[in-house]
Amino acid sequence: MGSGQSIYAGTPLECMLNNWKAFRRQADYGMPLCKDALIKFCTVEWPTFGVGWPAGGTLKLKIVEAVHNVVTRDGHWDQYPYIDIWQDLTANPPPWLQECRAQAIRALMAQTPGQPVIPTAPDPMPPPPVYPGLPASPAQPLVVSPVVNKNTAEIDPTLELPLRETVGPTGDLTMIYVPFTTSDLYNWKHQNPSFSEDPAPLTAVFETLVSAHNPTWGDMKIALNTLLTAEERRLVFSKAKEGLVAGGVDAADVPTMLPETAPNWPHTDAENRGYHHRYALAIVQGMKRCIRKTPNWAKLYNIRQEKNENPAAFYERLCNTCKRYTDLDPEDVNGKRVLIPLFIGQSYEDIRKKLQKIDGASGKNIEELLEIALKIYDRRDDEERKKGARLLAMALKGESGKGGANTKGQTGVQEKGRGSRLGRNQCAICKEEGHWKNECPQRHNRREGKSQKLFAFEWEDPD
Repeated sequence: MGSGQSIYAGTPLECMLNNWKAFRRQADYGMPLCKDALIKFCTVEWPTFGVGWPAGGTLKLKIVEAVHNVVTRDGHWDQYPYIDIWQDLTANPPPWLQECRAQAIRALMAQTPGQPVIPTAPDPMPPPPVYPGLPASPAQPLVVSPVVNKNTAEIDPTLELPLRETVGPTGDLTMIYVPFTTSDLYNWKHQNPSFSEDPAPLTAVFETLVSAHNPTWGDMKIALNTLLTAEERRLVFSKAKEGLVAGGVDAADVPTMLPETAPNWPHTDAENRGYHHRYALAIVQGMKRCIRKTPNWAKLYNIRQEKNENPAAFYERLCNTCKRYTDLDPEDVNGKRVLIPLFIGQSYEDIRKKLQKIDGASGKNIEELLEIALKIYDRRDDEERKKGARLLAMALKGESGKGGANTKGQTGVQEKGRGSRLGRNQCAICKEEGHWKNECPQRHNRREGKSQKLFAFEWEDPD
């Protein structure tokens, strides 16, 4: 590569190659990009398009746009990612490209005198005529942004790109080209899950494209190549063909309606625009048919309720997974017949045990089960508080027992209180260890003491 790059020293091509990682990361088109391909396209292919592209590349946006249009129009889809990234970088140059711009300008000025890089020619992308003073053109009902041949100043009217309605020179509605941007494709790809994981979001994107942009065959090809993998595209086309046949189209006519190569459908008339629209609709219908995929029951059976998850939220999670990975409808009888046992068996432990004790729980409707589960869920706080109170009482009682075991020789009310607990070999009278009260030497003394107290009490003088 070193010798190849040195030939184009100081050119935009060398700048792109020297910053290849940044170039390659600009967008993801679902295909690997390589330097050799960029060199080939830039030095061999694009200079032959007749739009003034130099072999070393250019940072002139009009020329880049002209090459981009030719690539799209003629169906050079292998070249599309490279020129699309080049156009995006030229329109919004990052710092590294701005540093290369001065070198590129010097290299372009060093070319052969008298051969300007951009020969004098009409604007390659003139806006649609909107001035009332211009003559009407009844033979051209469709207005497009043309590609201008820089050498011959000839206009190619067969550009096939997204179309939008606008007011023509006679006041009638006509169509103009409004292209997809690299950022649009990039955002659609990275803001949605892959088509294999969940076909619904990208199907909705394509459905919006068809209704809002009037895409052509080439636009659909670009979007499919960018947003879907090769295997996903094969599946979509297969389903699209099935859908056409199921809709009454003769199998022999399907290849004509879903061509694999760029068709000869110039959109200068309504009939050909209808072909483009029919093609786009068939692709969308094929994507919709992919949504009904082989059921993945493992996804459903692997769901478990979290400890702090509301039972209603858990059931909603079951329903969403059922919709996504199976053909069942959670709202109909068959769907609920499957989901109710799963709700009971995959709930959290305390809720599951209570629900399983209910007679005929599987035959109850989900509303009743949810009501019971919510009561159990709400009572958890009260049970936790009660459990905490019991543990605290047991802890306090244990501390009090230890204090009674270490107290010796104490009598009276404290001796008889609930908080005083005797040790295994502790005497209840003297509180000494090693004997019980029947063997206590102070037993008789205590009995005498009691009688003396009674005697003194009997003979106490009331005066």
